Amino acid sequence: MVAGLAIGGCAVTPAASAPHPESSLVASSPAANAEATGVYLDFGTCDPDRLHQLAGTTQVYFFYQADCPKCAAADATLLAKGVPAGLTVFKVDLPSMPDLARKYGVTKPNTFVQVNGAGAKVKSWTGSVDGAEIETHIK
Repeated sequence: MVAGLAIGGCAVTPAASAPHPESSLVASSPAANAEATGVYLDFGTCDPDRLHQLAGTTQVYFFYQADCPKCAAADATLLAKGVPAGLTVFKVDLPSMPDLARKYGVTKPNTFVQVNGAGAKVKSWTGSVDGAEIETHIK
């Protein structure tokens, strides 16, 4: 299934199956949805400056690369199981966004960067496999 709904200037990352009950990729209100269920969005179709202003959500960039098996596994899990409430995860295509990677000091795929409401780096880590593990890393 390919979701074509735009949320706050972003297209929802396509879901292979129905999202986990605690998470959702579709909402009528971006702020309410992110606070209530969490969202997983494609950075390439987003206006992240607008979404960084969502009160009550934590934003994490997931630097993805198509030929990275760990990235593919994490992406599949995020699509299948969703994202914890209050969390917005942006899937960022690392090869096509080298300036963004450089801004956050990202040098390899499967890197996650938590950003604040102004888009400044809070912290980064590598290797998360699902939304629950991402949640353990956020401040």
